[in-house]
Amino acid sequence: MPHEHLAILGYDFKENKKIFLDNCYAQVYDLSINTHKTDYLKKPEKEISDKTRVRKILSMLFEASKYLSIISPNKEIEKVQREIISLRLKKNMV
Repeated sequence: MPHEHLAILGYDFKENKKIFLDNCYAQVYDLSINTHKTDYLKKPEKEISDKTRVRKILSMLFEASKYLSIISPNKEIEKVQREIISLRLKKNMV
């Protein structure tokens, strides 16, 4: 899962670092809203399995935590990231 988030450290991030950091909380908010929609607003035309839903939710939460750790690093965020990775790597999620 962490490999999905390496792009934030790439060329685009370096070239647009100030813009990214200025909008970081907005990114976290958007990911939170999308997580909520994925979990609670299950639409019949877009049926996905519970396992896929859980994986998507964990990925969005991990990405949001990575953004938060860039602008406000602390041990609690790192702990959450480790827990998400641990859950995401389990074979029998749901």
